[in-house]
Amino acid sequence: YNLALVRLASGDAAGSRRAIQVYLDLRPDSAKGWSLAGEAERRLGDEDAARASERRAASLTPDRSGDSAQQR
Repeated sequence: YNLALVRLASGDAAGSRRAIQVYLDLRPDSAKGWSLAGEAERRLGDEDAARASERRAASLTPDRSGDSAQQR
């Protein structure tokens, strides 16, 4: 994950995408990994893949909209 972040920050979207794929092979339920994959794909111009990765990330992120009501 960190390698993918560094590569993306340095402008290497293709390298970032490769690195995040290795991470996702090991941690397929990582919302932050799928979100980063989406950003790398967007920078590579692959909007369809970016949207699919972002949907996957969203499906793995718990809905926090009811947290305050549950705490009362």
